[in-house]
Amino acid sequence: MATDSPLPSNVRVLSVSFLYKKAMKTRFRPLLLSIVTASALIVAAFPSHVRADDDDHEQARAALKQHKALPLAQILEKIRPKLGGRTIGIEFELEDGQYFYEIKTVTPDGQMQEVYVDALTAQILEDKAD
Repeated sequence: MATDSPLPSNVRVLSVSFLYKKAMKTRFRPLLLSIVTASALIVAAFPSHVRADDDDHEQARAALKQHKALPLAQILEKIRPKLGGRTIGIEFELEDGQYFYEIKTVTPDGQMQEVYVDALTAQILEDKAD
């Protein structure tokens, strides 16, 4: 009994299915990696999306109303040239009756730093490496 194919049809289907799945994995893996990398770069490229938590937001709004703090946008406009890195986090704090912003940055060489800025005057109070 001679057949057209040396393999039974069910084995032939499984072999083709396996090869197709393998080809799809190796073919789309670089695409998936590219999408993930692009997404990470997009998030990193937009530091304006850095947000404080909700408690900080409410505390900052109250301080603004009482004229005890400047808006974050004004603070960043004044100090951004002095930061020397990319902003990755901001917190609004009250300590000893003084409001300040704690701004976390990453320098171009990958070092973390925390910059403490007076919320009323936009003066840098302290700048320390983490």
